[in-house]
Amino acid sequence: MKKSSCSVFLQASQERSHAFLRQSSFFRECSEAFLARLMQDLKAELFSAGDIIMREGGAADKLFCLEMGQVDILIGKDLVKVGEVGEGSVFGEMAMFQHLGPSFSRRSASVKAASFCVCRVISHVEFHRILKRCPKEKQIFEKVALQRQRELQAKKTRARGCGAISIPLGSNEDTHSCCSQVRKRSSRA
Repeated sequence: MKKSSCSVFLQASQERSHAFLRQSSFFRECSEAFLARLMQDLKAELFSAGDIIMREGGAADKLFCLEMGQVDILIGKDLVKVGEVGEGSVFGEMAMFQHLGPSFSRRSASVKAASFCVCRVISHVEFHRILKRCPKEKQIFEKVALQRQRELQAKKTRARGCGAISIPLGSNEDTHSCCSQVRKRSSRA
């Protein structure tokens, strides 16, 4: 029986997703059992350039794995760009840890597709169902979520203090366009 082009595309996409999970720094310390289970629950969501994927202050209910494309990270009413992330990145992860406090139940930034994007998405409920069986991964993700919350809060403070800024998330530089200053961040994070 001949496979349809759609089923071949979906199979190739699933293989890319599995490779993405293995290579992503966010999932690097996870067991194979955890990754296999996660793959079963990830759903594909597609976004066109300009689409708002999530809004600051909105309900935090999904984690996004950016398989293809690039997104802008925006804050405030004026949607000031504070960063951008590309393929292989994970965002919205703080939504997975609502039990850590009220600041995790709402989106801390808006995310807009800068290009056509393919995201693999999992809901808070499904993610925690998996973590109940994987306590090691639960500890890893809680630590990462707390660290990323601190980093985003620091970026918001800087953005409000000096106007529009552009900070590549995950890079080792903070670029402040208003004061033309580039400062290397410590590699200890």
